[in-house]
Amino acid sequence: LPEGTIGMLPEAATAVLALGLNDISPALSVGMTLNETGEITDTEITPSWVHVTRTTYREAVSQLNDSSLRKLAATAHTFETRRQENGAVNIDLPEVRVRLTDSQITIRPIPNLPSRDLVRDAMLMAGEAVARFAFAHNIPLPYTTQDAPSEPLPAASTLSEFFALRKKMSPSRQSSTPGAHFGLGMGMYAQATSPLRRYLDLVVHQQLRAFLRGQP
Repeated sequence: LPEGTIGMLPEAATAVLALGLNDISPALSVGMTLNETGEITDTEITPSWVHVTRTTYREAVSQLNDSSLRKLAATAHTFETRRQENGAVNIDLPEVRVRLTDSQITIRPIPNLPSRDLVRDAMLMAGEAVARFAFAHNIPLPYTTQDAPSEPLPAASTLSEFFALRKKMSPSRQSSTPGAHFGLGMGMYAQATSPLRRYLDLVVHQQLRAFLRGQP
């Protein structure tokens, strides 16, 4: 909210579980192998403890030429290319950050940066990997799907056209069975990267952890 943050979980739980608030943080790590066309061919999911180095999106841009991040960015780009070839829809709307302090409203635009694109693509890769892992191992969880629109989508290049395009998109929905997500250009997808902010992401984590522990 503009005037502050209201957490989904109690503050005491968030302080222990959130990434980067302590020297090491509990996590669920998703590893995957992609082929040369950007398809996920193998997935490994494991409980982990991670050390988070905090940085800003602007600072991260200058680090994208580091060897490890350069390889990750190249992999993410290949994945993004495959999504576009599968018909992913790009809706380019400006993003802003709104703050309310002592009745003073501040609106700041959020710049488009390559580091933001990398984070987005990594989160989408994780979502597809989780969905495929769950489907392969018969793990019940909420998949996120989106039907194709009932009529062809118009081309868009202006702000008003992008808003009109978004209105023609079908709403995404949750399903107990996997299905395609039209807007993302993905054959199956599960939201799993924000378990402290989205309850269904938390459900996905609990289902995966139960499977990894050998529990029903």
